[in-house]
Amino acid sequence: MSTAKNPPVRSTFSMRHVLWSALLTVSLAGCGVLGTQPGQWVSGMFTPDGKYYVYTYSSIFVTQYSRKGNVRHSQGIISFHLQAIECATGRKRYDEAPKLDGYPVIMDVEGDHVWLVSQLSGTGEQGPGLFSLSAGAMKFSLEDLVEINPGIPLANAYNFFTDTARPGLMAVEAGDGRRYAIDPATGKLGPVQGELQRVERKDMTRQVLQHTNDDWPEGISEEGETRKRLVMDEGGISSTDDFIDPELVRAAASSDVLHPAPPLEYQGNIFVLAPMLTGNNAREMQLAMLDLDSLRTSWKLTLPQDEQTVGIYDKERFALVGDRLYLANSSHFLAIDATSGTVIDSLPMLKE
Repeated sequence: MSTAKNPPVRSTFSMRHVLWSALLTVSLAGCGVLGTQPGQWVSGMFTPDGKYYVYTYSSIFVTQYSRKGNVRHSQGIISFHLQAIECATGRKRYDEAPKLDGYPVIMDVEGDHVWLVSQLSGTGEQGPGLFSLSAGAMKFSLEDLVEINPGIPLANAYNFFTDTARPGLMAVEAGDGRRYAIDPATGKLGPVQGELQRVERKDMTRQVLQHTNDDWPEGISEEGETRKRLVMDEGGISSTDDFIDPELVRAAASSDVLHPAPPLEYQGNIFVLAPMLTGNNAREMQLAMLDLDSLRTSWKLTLPQDEQTVGIYDKERFALVGDRLYLANSSHFLAIDATSGTVIDSLPMLKE
C-alpha cells in the first residue's frame, strides 16, 4: 500500500530595499516567521596583510507573513551592510554594520579603501564606489562619482583593474570603452599610467578568484575515482588520507588568468580542502594540512558553514599570518593554529 505524500510547500517573498522604492520578489524557502531572518553573504576578501576580513551581506526583516494552502507569502525589507573582522582578535570592527545602497560587491581592499561595485538607486545600473574603513561610511558613491566626472559614462562599468604604477588606485572601463584611474582622494577620473591588472568580483567562487587549474605542486598527482589520494610521482609515497575532489589551498586571488595563485605553504606543509560528501555545492568541507615530503596528514578538521538560501558555497577565503591560518566562508570566520590545527576562534559572521 502506498502512502500519498503532501506536495512541497512553496514560499514567495516580496522585499523592499530601504534605499530603493522598488518591490522585488524572490524565493525564500522556509521563511515562515516575522522579524529578522538569517543574513546572507554577498562578497568578501582578506586584506593583503591579513589584518582584516572585509565582507558585505544582506539582512532581511519580514514584516508580513501569510499562508494559503501550500503557498507562503512574506513581505518585508532588505538592507545591505559592510563589516570587517580584525583577524588577530576575532572582533568585528563596527558595533553596528554600516548600511550600503544597492547590491554592494567588494572588488578590492587597499589600506583604508574598500572598492565596491554597487547599483544606482532606482535604475539598477552598476558602477564603482569607494568605502572608507576608518570612517565606516561611503567616501564616494556611484552617484558621487557620476556627479564629479560629468560626461564620463560610469553607469554599467563592470570591468575593474589595478594600476600597477600607482598602488591603491582602481581603474574602470567606462561606457565609452576607455579606461580611467580613480583618484581615491578626490574621486576624479584620469588617465591610466601603468600596466593594468584585472580585478575579479569578490562574490565569485574560490576557483574563479584563484584561477585554479587543479594543478598540484611539481611531482605530486592524484589517483583514485570518487575518493582520491595524493601520490608522489617518484618513490611510491601516497597520502595517509583520501579525499573527495581535493583542492590545493592557494593564497590570495590571482590577477593573472594564465597562472593560478601560489599554493599556501606552512613550514613544509600544504593545505587541502575537500567536501565531506559528493555532489555539487557541498556545504560541509574538510580542511587538512599535509607534509609536503611524506604526504602524511598533520591535522584535519570540519569547517562550520550555515545553510544559505541560494545554496551556493565554494566561497572560502584564506590568509596565513605567522602561525595563524585565517579562513572565512559564507557564514563563519575561523582562526586556526597552523601547527596543531586547533581552532582558536570561530565567529558566526552574519549574526548581529
